[in-house]
Amino acid sequence: MADKGLKLCCSFCGKSKEKVKNLFYGKGALICDQCVEIAFDAKNDANTKKLIKNHLLKKMVHSFANYIILQSKVIWLFVK
Repeated sequence: MADKGLKLCCSFCGKSKEKVKNLFYGKGALICDQCVEIAFDAKNDANTKKLIKNHLLKKMVHSFANYIILQSKVIWLFVK
């Protein structure tokens, strides 16, 4: 049975399926149309490096927030 709480999102920027035009499924990862565009347009310049750094930072913050939420749920289960 499928988990209705499962949220599909880009593995690179963390945007949900509802916030992007397309979400492409690959082997073990998902990538949105915006990240694909960035990857194909990537040049070795300062703006591209800032953009990639911003995407990676968003991904890290998103992952950390999910980790904190999960930990708080686990703690809540033990406190009950």
